Amino acid sequence: RRVYRRGRKRLADAEAQPTKASVHEWRKRVKYLRYQMEALTPIWPDVIGGLERSLNRLSEDLGAEHDLADLAVLVHLEPELVTRDLDRNHLLGAIARRRAQLQGAAFDLGDQIYAESPRRFTARIEPYWAAWHRRQAYAL
Repeated sequence: RRVYRRGRKRLADAEAQPTKASVHEWRKRVKYLRYQMEALTPIWPDVIGGLERSLNRLSEDLGAEHDLADLAVLVHLEPELVTRDLDRNHLLGAIARRRAQLQGAAFDLGDQIYAESPRRFTARIEPYWAAWHRRQAYAL
């Protein structure tokens, strides 16, 4: 519940102020939840595995967005990498457009993943865990 709650809060922060730092903080929280869902996938592979795959896709998109943000900083700090102003401006514009696309897609998917309250999210997952745990006891 705590990991989900923190991810939901970081999503709200990133949507309110989509800075490099806020989006990166959200990505870290997405990855933590993804690792938890990966560990829980065996309890119901279709459902939990689907959530884990969505979290993985979200993490990958946020990672690409972060890499582009780093590239833009590098282009600004090292103008000799792209010596012509026009080329540099075109590159920075393309980076900004792609970052905006990635952020938009990430926010859309994030809004779906984090739509539930933390309490409802864990209330939905807990019965899956209990049912899986009972099945494991029968298997022995």
